[in-house]
Formats: sequence, C-alpha cells, structure tokens
Amino acid sequence: MTSGTSGEGPLVWNVVGLLSDDPGADRIHDISDVMIGLGEDLSLAEPIAGHIRLLRTNRGVLAAADLRTALQLECSRCLRAVIFRVDIRLQEEFLPALDPATGRPLTTDDEPDVARLTDHHELDLETPVREAIQLSEPIAPLCR
Repeated sequence: MTSGTSGEGPLVWNVVGLLSDDPGADRIHDISDVMIGLGEDLSLAEPIAGHIRLLRTNRGVLAAADLRTALQLECSRCLRAVIFRVDIRLQEEFLPALDPATGRPLTTDDEPDVARLTDHHELDLETPVREAIQLSEPIAPLCR
C-alpha cells in the first residue's frame, strides 16, 4: 500500500506506470485529511478518508474508491447544526486520452461520455467524489 498522491491535487494520480503494466495490475492508495470544495451551500465537517484501488484494465484504469467523510448541515426543523456521516463507494473506468507509448491523441468519438485521463496520464477523482458527496446530501436533515 502506498500513502498520499502524486498528482497536482489531493485526489489526482499519475497512472502512466500502471498503463504500462499488464491488465490486472493494481495500485492501492490510502486517503486521509483530504478536503475539497463542494459548492456554496455545502461543506465538509471532516476530511475525506479511505482507500482507492486503481486497477489496470484492457482499456484503461478502473478506479474503485471506498471513502468516508461527514457533511456540516442544518436541521430542517430546529436549525441546529447537524453532522451527517457519508460513506462513498465509487467505481469508474478512465480511458487514456493519449497513447502512453507514442503520445498521440486517441479517438474519443465512439465514447464521448466516458471519463478520460488527462493529457499527462493523470486520473482525477475530485469531480466524481464531489458529485457522490453532493448526491448523498439528505433532502431534509434532522438532528433527531
């Protein structure tokens, strides 16, 4: 297991080494003390923690994340502060935008909605994690 990340953000990993491995190869990253912005109306009450497994597939890299955090909310009845625990299970395949061997762009026309690695072979999970946290927000949080 490795700790930390090697990209530009807290949920970004350079996977060029993994792309050169055979399908089935994986890397596991422990996540701790990660804070991300969730938008104007939502904030984290505690950092994101957990682990992420990056698995080489025959097409790209599958990211499987088991994360936990908490949201700082307001009770919809009494307006007191409420801490809402969030468990995130996320699985998404990222395909390369560039050929790792040649650096030439790969065609994306046949699958325009598929998640892509950056041009620097980085896998960025910040947006999928943010969206998973936002979707877990309760409609009417209650303190009891």
